[in-house]
Amino acid sequence: MRPPVRLDQVRHLVAAVLRQLTSDAFEEDFAELCTALLSILDEECRRRLVSGRPDVFGSIQSLQQTFSATMQRLAPRLQLPPADLADHVFMTDLFQAVLGELQSRGDLVFATDRQRARSRVFEFVHYLRNLRQRTSRGERDHLRPRLVEMVKVEVRERERAVRDVGIDDFLEGIGDLPYEADNPRFQDLR
Repeated sequence: MRPPVRLDQVRHLVAAVLRQLTSDAFEEDFAELCTALLSILDEECRRRLVSGRPDVFGSIQSLQQTFSATMQRLAPRLQLPPADLADHVFMTDLFQAVLGELQSRGDLVFATDRQRARSRVFEFVHYLRNLRQRTSRGERDHLRPRLVEMVKVEVRERERAVRDVGIDDFLEGIGDLPYEADNPRFQDLR
């Protein structure tokens, strides 16, 4: 049986909105959205780490509210009608597409399923916590001692550098700098 036309339309619209969101015109907005989502995940992972839980991850469901609020704010610029924002199927697919984009950029790692995830930083913490020593005796006894006893992590709000100079202007500015090839301070560098 062929899927309904509506689902194909939603997928096409989601792809178009995602292309628009990741375009240069929305670069700052998309970076702000990604930063907010990853900050929520980091805080959840930190809480699980502090509580001594064996696995560190954050819930994807907890990101939904921040995502929806950001999309409400961006809707006029994205030319999204209120009906699309109210459409549960569209918003869920768009949310999953944004998470997929974060995953493809390497900022987000799904844990065991698509409902739990962690940021790249907490993926490193996860690997560090589970690092074990391999010894011949340990291999026989099936016991491998942990190499890391305790990990503490401080989560800070993520910040983005202000980038108000284009790459062409930056390179031109570097090219205009005087070069002092005969300066005695640079003799050691040769």
